Amino acid sequence: MMGTGKPEVPDELGPPAGEAARPAPGRGSLDDDTLYLEALEHVQRGRWAEAEDALGELMARYPGAEELARLQHELALHLSAERTWLAGMPKGRSKFTLPKRLPVRLLLAADLVLYLLVATIWLLGYVRQWVR
Repeated sequence: MMGTGKPEVPDELGPPAGEAARPAPGRGSLDDDTLYLEALEHVQRGRWAEAEDALGELMARYPGAEELARLQHELALHLSAERTWLAGMPKGRSKFTLPKRLPVRLLLAADLVLYLLVATIWLLGYVRQWVR
């Protein structure tokens, strides 16, 4: 049609980009699935195990969905990072302890004494200036 101002698009071109990945009519879309919304919430709140379970079920419902594959990859990264982080954490209480070697302890003690001496000299000079 020449007078409408819209270009004519032949039907044999197929659906617009991205529409081929949508589920067939009657199955609903991924964005409308409540389990998908729950999985997103689990990921956002850091509940990785719950998100992993929900994503497994969603992958069975929507095989080949790119968004699910991306989300599953992101979840795998979080789980890997969490396992690595927890593996490096010491068991039990974490508290500050001095190094066990005597020379290091002596250097730390001498350093502390030196800082206290410098602070005392500075404070005395500051007080003398105000007393005059």
